[in-house]
Amino acid sequence: HGGGNAARQTRRFANPVGTDNVGIAKDNLLLSNNRAKGVVGYLLSKGITVTRLSYKGFGATKPLAENNSETGKALNRRTELSVISN
Repeated sequence: HGGGNAARQTRRFANPVGTDNVGIAKDNLLLSNNRAKGVVGYLLSKGITVTRLSYKGFGATKPLAENNSETGKALNRRTELSVISN
């Protein structure tokens, strides 16, 4: 397991966050940034080093679904975690 553990320790992760389109765009961007910071804070508290993490709040600018239904809005209120390098 030694080689696999080393690989896990060098992976970098991105945490993009989105919102629905309800409200003021500036407020949604701030909300998504604060959500992303919260996720990063949690991961840091679990021992993940800060150099392995990045985050970005997108507000309502990168929806996954249409914002014309409650289901679509719920899908757009999200946090994601992606591996960006090994």
